Amino acid sequence: MATLKDKTERPRIAREKVEAFVAAGGNIKSKEAAPLGMELVLAANDVGEELGYKILKPKADFIRPDPASQG
Repeated sequence: MATLKDKTERPRIAREKVEAFVAAGGNIKSKEAAPLGMELVLAANDVGEELGYKILKPKADFIRPDPASQG
């Protein structure tokens, strides 16, 4: 299990990866940058949960019923 120190290091490491990507000429809005962005979000969420906050919240209505099955 990751310690609080590990969890707080993760966003820093993710940020450094983003900075290196951009410094190497990467486009931050490209599909190649998407995994870097996801890592930043997930790392921040992990720290938030440790501190009692949920940054990422499930959306309740993500599955809509098929209109054909609605009488």
